[in-house]
Amino acid sequence: MSDEIKLKDSPVQQSLNELKNTVEAMETAFSKHTLGDNSMDVADKLQQMKQQLENINVSYQAVLRENTESANHVIESLKETDETVASSFQVLK
Repeated sequence: MSDEIKLKDSPVQQSLNELKNTVEAMETAFSKHTLGDNSMDVADKLQQMKQQLENINVSYQAVLRENTESANHVIESLKETDETVASSFQVLK
């Protein structure tokens, strides 16, 4: 058994990049088709729901972007800590 702990961040970085690309590719606008001059309550309600869903989708994308950035910062912090600890062990040897 080895006394060394290795941080393998490349699979995590790859997954985070894939998530970022997927979020960027998400369609934020659902239907470009307008309902025209139809003033029925059902059509108005459908339009409101569509707008709410688009807003939720945009918010979801923003949260995913923030989480991806946060995860990247954590990985960098772990790498820096790993390097600091490794150099401390070298001094102790």
